[in-house]
Formats: sequence, structure tokens, C-alpha cells
Amino acid sequence: MILRQNSIVIAPMAGVTDRAFREICMEYGGDLCFTEMVSTKGLFYNDKKTASLLENSPAEKPIYAQIFGHEPQMFENVIKKIVSFGVDGIDINCGCPAKKIISNNDGGALLKKPELIYDLVCAVKENCSLPVSVKLRTGWDENHINILKSVEFAQKAGVSHITIHARNVKQGYTGKANLDLIKEAVLNTDIPIIGNGDIKTPEDAKEMLEYTGCKAVMLGRGILGNPFLIKRTKAYILKNEYLPLPSDSDRISAAINHIKKIIKYKGENIGIKEARKHAIWYIKGIKGSVRIKRELTSAKTYVEMEELLTSLNEI
Repeated sequence: MILRQNSIVIAPMAGVTDRAFREICMEYGGDLCFTEMVSTKGLFYNDKKTASLLENSPAEKPIYAQIFGHEPQMFENVIKKIVSFGVDGIDINCGCPAKKIISNNDGGALLKKPELIYDLVCAVKENCSLPVSVKLRTGWDENHINILKSVEFAQKAGVSHITIHARNVKQGYTGKANLDLIKEAVLNTDIPIIGNGDIKTPEDAKEMLEYTGCKAVMLGRGILGNPFLIKRTKAYILKNEYLPLPSDSDRISAAINHIKKIIKYKGENIGIKEARKHAIWYIKGIKGSVRIKRELTSAKTYVEMEELLTSLNEI
């Protein structure tokens, strides 16, 4: 997959970017999406829940499988299984700041040994013909900012593109994304770079592209309950066109559609439990939503959830 200039890329987010979420994001104009993080160790030991994260549909194309781990041999052993799911590429997570991930030397912990990024990319590339990318952060902490070294190893291994979240691992999601570090990386590599971090408006995305010189932008937390941001960002970047903000009715309808998709893939029992957080994100700030949020957390059926959401149109 060739990354086009000004592409809108959908971030992989654990517990969020499942099939339903990805389909919706692509419907709203996404150019590339990723699975949730998939454990190479889980795949190696044939964990069914882990493998299910790789299931995808034509509506999500192009889609990369995002995997995590730190053992090249483990990567070698599971790549063919990943490819069998019909994904379009493999992305290696080298930036996740979650404690349970970095405590196992995975995700963001790889930035302590950037040479290992090279080994992992090579392990994948030697066992499949799909493009391979990496997602990085700027370093382990503010005293160990080594983004250029990480980029160097990734480029040497032959990645197709690099995503940079402009925070260090220890920051988690606090503080402000440092666009200067993305800009510096762009100036020091020929590999296409996707900029990530703090994109909450179309203007934020355009600033990221123009200031850093990155080829594409990745939208993450800004699209939770707000897939409209994808379409609005695309229109602003490509046509300098301001699309209106969604109405309350638009947001409620989108929430209901999202819930239906989750239930389609996961069934009502599991689907409703997972849909609660999405529904709450969609209705944030709508008049009467505080009371409805409380009731949504205990809703047990689709009909109950739909009635609660629809009632907001009558307030």
C-alpha cells in the first residue's frame, strides 16, 4: 500500500478500534486503518480471542494488523498466521505506554533498545511480502529522546512508513505533543511519516501537516464518538472547505448505527456492554445527556439503549 499525501489514518486503539469502529471510520473517509494491538505471544499459543482481533471485512480496506511483542523468533513464527487474515500490511507497535505492555518489555519499552526495532522489522519482512511499518513515540522519557535513532533503525530495516506519536512513553497521554520532534524526524529520513498527537480539529491536522512536513496524519482520541472529524478534516485539508459540525440528531443517529454494528459482530450480550462507552462518547455535551449517560451504563438490550438515545431528541 502506497501512503498518499495528506491521507487520513485511523489510529489503532486497544478496546476501541474493533471491526464496527473501523468500518464506520472508513465510511466517513478514512484512508487507512489498523486492528487493535495483537499479541504475537497470544497468536503463538493459539489464543482464540487474540486471533479474533485480526478478523476484518472488505469495508475496512486497506487495513494493517498492528502487533506487539519483543522476540524476533516469536514474530517469525506467527507472521503467516497473520497474513492468512487478508490484511494489507503489518505494523509493529513500538510506543504503547500501558504499564502491562511495557512491563513485559513490549510496546514503548522497545524505545530503550531501538536496535531491537530493526530485528523485529527484519523478522517480519523475511517471512512475508506485505509492507511493514512501525509506530513510535519520541523516546522513553524527556531525558531519553531518541526518535532519530529509532527512525534510523526502522529505515535501515526497510519499513514502508513510520507513525510518530509526538510524546514520550512516560508522558502517556498527558502534556502536549511536540511537533518539533516530528519535524526533525521528517528532515532526517526519506521514509513517509504519519504524524500523530493532539489532533482534535481539522485545523490541528492541517497545522501538523504544514509545520512538520509529514505525509499523513493519524486521528485517535479525537474521533471517539466523533467520526465526523474524519470527513471534516479531509474536506478542510483537500478542499479548504469547512463542513458544519454535526447536529445533536446526527450524533444520536450515528451512535445508534454504531451500536447496531457492534451487536452485528459481537452479539447483543457482549455488544451492549461494549457499546456503552461509545454511546456515552457520542452524546457528550448534548442537553440531558448527563442523566442518560447514567442509564446507559446499566442498559442491557439494544431496544433499551435505542430508546434512551432517541429520548434525547425530545428534550
